[in-house]
Amino acid sequence: MTHSIPTLLLDTDIGPDCDDAGAVAVLHALADLGLAHIAAAVCCTPDAAGAAALDAICAYYGRPNIPIGTNLPTASHLKPGWQKYNLYLAAHFPNRFQAQPAPDAVRVFRQALATAPDAGVDLVSIGWFTNIANLMRSPPDDISPLGGAALMEQKLRRIVSMAGCFDASRGAYNVGCPGEGIFDTERGEFNIISDLPAAQYVVQNWVGELLFCPFEAGAGILTGQGLTNAQSPVYQAYARYTEGDMRRSSWDLVTVYFAVCGERSHLPGRAQLFATSPPGQISLDAQGRSRFLPKPGGRQRYITNTAADAEIAAVLEGLLCRGDA
Repeated sequence: MTHSIPTLLLDTDIGPDCDDAGAVAVLHALADLGLAHIAAAVCCTPDAAGAAALDAICAYYGRPNIPIGTNLPTASHLKPGWQKYNLYLAAHFPNRFQAQPAPDAVRVFRQALATAPDAGVDLVSIGWFTNIANLMRSPPDDISPLGGAALMEQKLRRIVSMAGCFDASRGAYNVGCPGEGIFDTERGEFNIISDLPAAQYVVQNWVGELLFCPFEAGAGILTGQGLTNAQSPVYQAYARYTEGDMRRSSWDLVTVYFAVCGERSHLPGRAQLFATSPPGQISLDAQGRSRFLPKPGGRQRYITNTAADAEIAAVLEGLLCRGDA
């Protein structure tokens, strides 16, 4: 069966966790293998160093000209620990934003969408929904006569998001995250509750396909221990975030991998790693907790793992460390 190469827009909350850096590395490895094309990448956290760190990683993997954007920085929204590696990467690795700010994320996404073929792009979100909600609400401008929602409906094939939790029994993983509490099953997943109004807006108003890669899909899949090159920005991200442990859950790595490869491995034999739920409707309550209701003709789904955590980890680790030279 012919598998078309997906063109991706990446939206990441790089900084509060190191698996974002790992996901960017995996995405570049898949692009190196000819399995994906990265059209643009943006940062949704209010951290000026986030875009610089993202750009540094892209440059390290040989793509220094990928359009990079950011959510407008608001220092008051930063929390302790959210810059464990961003500031270091921004200062110690080449990037375009050491002396100037990154452009607005919504504008970067609008430019990428305006030049894309119809239904030719997947938006991969491994962070808050802030940028996506802002994009949906964006008015016509000099880039496109279409408002954001209409532009997305015309150009996007689907949104794949690391978000939600549908299996509370797998909510207690916290490896490689010193000093932080475990996942609280009475509250919503981090990417949702970080900007709950934006998440609710996207889930309720995006009319296209929406697929959640939930908390439990990546929680038990530990990666990062194979990173050994201290000259790599991704190594530095893991070393500084995990305080040398080098193991971290793979929420964002699973999400970008699924967005590119789908349910089956890219390796010879194409073993099935994931399954997709029946179509339905996702809802988010006032605490940000996610619920799924099967619904014929629905355009929202979530993934589950069909392979053992160790098997998926081996696939992801191979990609994560592929460019660690």
